[in-house]
Amino acid sequence: MPDYDGGGLVNLPATVLDVLGARVATDAPALAGLDPALGEGVRQVVVILADGLGWWQLEMLCDHAAELLKTL
Repeated sequence: MPDYDGGGLVNLPATVLDVLGARVATDAPALAGLDPALGEGVRQVVVILADGLGWWQLEMLCDHAAELLKTL
């Protein structure tokens, strides 16, 4: 089962909003256990999200992005 209380993909956008000061009470909770110091002074966030279900498509379509694939 997905963890909607602070340990799932749904919590990633909420964490980004939280770090940028834009999260509201109706958003999902931020990621649990994340060190608050990681968000200090952050003005921009880039999210690259590739879940396991899309891995094959990413490999097939991103020949030009070999460096990206190495980081995943």
